[in-house]
Amino acid sequence: MPSHFDPHHRPLIDLIPHNDRDLDVSDEEDAFYAIDEGDYLLNPKWRAAITRTTNRVPRRVQRYCVIFLAIAGVAIISLLSWRAYMAPIYAQLEEEAARMDVEPEFKFGQNARPVFKDVIQVKDLELEHMPKGGKRLVVVGDVHGCKQELEALLRKVGFKEHKDHLVLTGDMISKGRRQS
Repeated sequence: MPSHFDPHHRPLIDLIPHNDRDLDVSDEEDAFYAIDEGDYLLNPKWRAAITRTTNRVPRRVQRYCVIFLAIAGVAIISLLSWRAYMAPIYAQLEEEAARMDVEPEFKFGQNARPVFKDVIQVKDLELEHMPKGGKRLVVVGDVHGCKQELEALLRKVGFKEHKDHLVLTGDMISKGRRQS
């Protein structure tokens, strides 16, 4: 850029043509918003009604109305999409969560004991099974489903079925070796 005044340099404004047909129409003039003859999207009566209405409303308000309608349309589409696609999935998840909150009839954990038919639990042990008068109380733990080993142990201690009482203390059926 020259630092001194150049008498041969013309300002850019002088390079703009001055005939009317080369100039753009300002948006403040009616010709800027003129409708082409080929515009047949609306009935002429409707077009005239819209033109009468929009000429009374400032353009800023018109823009705000269009923005508001666009946001409202997006919100309605989002709501309908939610109800059609996501609401059933959400309802299913809520139903599963509600089913998991129900207290089960039997739960595993610290205080849970499996119930076996004809097995007397220690808390219910009657006095007739207590060791007195030549009776024995034989306590065996960690059987792990090994029936043959348990029977061998009972033979070794001389277990008498009509006289002695057998107490198994946990791990009765898990982790045993496979029987073929």
